[in-house]
Amino acid sequence: MRIWDCHSDVLSRLLDRPLEAFLSAQPQGDAPEDGLHCTLERLEAGGVGALVCALFTRDGRGEHPVVRTARMIDIAHRLERESAGRVRVATPGRRVADIVDGGAIALVLSIENGVACLEHIELLRTWRRLGVRAMGLVWNGRNAIADGCGEEETGGGLTRFGREVVDEMQRLGMLVDVSHLSESGFWDVLERARAPVIASHSNARALCEHPRNLRDEQIRAIAETGGVIGVNLFSAFLVADGARATIDDVVAHVHALLERAGEDAVGIGSDFDGIPDGPQGLEHPGRYGALVSALEASGLRGPVLQKILWGNFARVFGTAGTGHGR
Repeated sequence: MRIWDCHSDVLSRLLDRPLEAFLSAQPQGDAPEDGLHCTLERLEAGGVGALVCALFTRDGRGEHPVVRTARMIDIAHRLERESAGRVRVATPGRRVADIVDGGAIALVLSIENGVACLEHIELLRTWRRLGVRAMGLVWNGRNAIADGCGEEETGGGLTRFGREVVDEMQRLGMLVDVSHLSESGFWDVLERARAPVIASHSNARALCEHPRNLRDEQIRAIAETGGVIGVNLFSAFLVADGARATIDDVVAHVHALLERAGEDAVGIGSDFDGIPDGPQGLEHPGRYGALVSALEASGLRGPVLQKILWGNFARVFGTAGTGHGR
């Protein structure tokens, strides 16, 4: 089955690595400490048809966020060129379905941390014109848009600029991503939601008490917008005891989300290349077949499984870009 993986940090990892780290064949064992989880060979072996590539900027000082974001967009296009068309960027006017039907992997652009917009709505519109289809409003800290989950004690939600950003994203047809957002900010977004809202890489807090995970009422609220939650493969978000997670823990979170949100609201958002390692047996995307087998063994088959692996995120991203702003 095809996989739609809604969150990978591979582009930020390639800022200081040669493109060959992605394009060249890699050992089939665990991803090395200084290597990548996501490589072209592993994505193809795992049946990944669409990879949402985070344009990630950390909180705090570092490379200018606008420069950094532009460099990652350039890397995506260079990967297309150097891969001889085995990956293609889902640019404006280029449908993911057409890319996949043509035999390539679609790279879908999504900003992680709205600091890339600084305090200028014009930058949001510019990123949209360059093909960005979604944006995570924050990372863990505070920016001009909102507070992240690392600032929960402040009770801060969307700022005035943040409300403008959310409204403009919906006008432009960009998906609002609430992963990393504070709870106050989450509910501020949901109050303004006129389109599906996603949590690209978050899990069920009922199974693992972590501020990056979602409470039951948040899960249900995302589902009510028509949105989707992508299960994150980071052990710290899967199990609460500090142990390394297994594929069974991933399956448990899938079922927990299904029970609370229904079959139309669950997907995969691995966080590969943004986490130190994947669960045992699911160390990189080349092993997605093992996850498919485990989900089937848990009773998930047919149309429901197809929705989780591909259809749900394909649906909401299919609506991204249908806004009227240009």
